[in-house]
Amino acid sequence: SSSNSSSCNSSSCYPKMTERLYFYDSYKFDGNGLVKSVDELDNGEFVVVATSTIFHPQGGGQPSDKGVIVGKMGGKFTVNKAIIDPEDRTIIHHIGTFETEQPIFQVGEEVTFHVDEEARRRHAILHSAGHLLDAAMKQIGRGDLEPSKGYHFDDGNAYVGYIGQIAAEDRDVVVNDLNEACNALIQAATEVVVEMEELKDSPIPKRIVAIGDCACPCGGTHVKNTQELKGMEVTRIKKSKKIVKVYYTNPMN
Repeated sequence: SSSNSSSCNSSSCYPKMTERLYFYDSYKFDGNGLVKSVDELDNGEFVVVATSTIFHPQGGGQPSDKGVIVGKMGGKFTVNKAIIDPEDRTIIHHIGTFETEQPIFQVGEEVTFHVDEEARRRHAILHSAGHLLDAAMKQIGRGDLEPSKGYHFDDGNAYVGYIGQIAAEDRDVVVNDLNEACNALIQAATEVVVEMEELKDSPIPKRIVAIGDCACPCGGTHVKNTQELKGMEVTRIKKSKKIVKVYYTNPMN
């Protein structure tokens, strides 16, 4: 594609996939890209697709980032949420509104992304705390419990669900043991290691996140070191059908 963006005003000139800039650094709060398409929705909001994004879309039990996209020609777009295209998982949609009296983006226009830093940090901490819980669960000898869905929303109800059972009379002890194991991992200032693996059958690389000896595929945002999770507390364990939900607090609160 030409370096002169005005010579190409069709989205077909760009790679189909949205490059996920947040994959490489959860603490990168700004980025750049080119506009591929702008579409208006029935409710007056717009969908903006760009060649890349800094915005983590809702998914993997984690909420969407929020923030703004600013165009080189002066347009300003508030991102209310980012979502994965339901028909093509490699593409990310930014849904939101343009500031009134400002131009909407043109295809090929250079834009700058600015993610809400405070919200990003809160989400990254909550998400990493869920992974820390997985590592702690192994450490206390309950590796028989298989992590299933996590809920890493910042509304006071964050939990990780595990397939299996913890007997009602053991739950208080397990909560206590988990808190001790989590605190030990936090005190140890364990680095959170993120590795990328190119895949033959997908343009999106496989991303492995490891905390201690607990590594798993994950597309979410994360802290760099477990020290940032200081103050996290496991609060309760609740049975829900075939899983047990282990609830924990956001250490930023």
